[in-house]
Amino acid sequence: MKKRVVITGMGVVSSLGIGVEKFWDSIKEGKVGITAVTRFDASNMSTKVAAEVNDFDPAQFIDKKEAKKIIKIEEKPKKPKKPRIEKDLLYWLRKITKGLE
Repeated sequence: MKKRVVITGMGVVSSLGIGVEKFWDSIKEGKVGITAVTRFDASNMSTKVAAEVNDFDPAQFIDKKEAKKIIKIEEKPKKPKKPRIEKDLLYWLRKITKGLE
């Protein structure tokens, strides 16, 4: 028996745009999503550029209670611990892939 996958929708949250159409249009236009860091003072860091996502409101896509769990970079400690970042990523990967098995 072959295993099948059904794609029921697509979405993109990127520095090039939110939503597949906006993201793809930006790629076709040759836009670059990497710019100078604006969300915090990066003057003492070796890298001063990032792919920041602007105008993203997670409450438009998921339950407001779940959206509050997303930590904005301004709220993160100055030196985030690797296990916390991995835990957050794993949480959202599980949330996104739930039911795809």
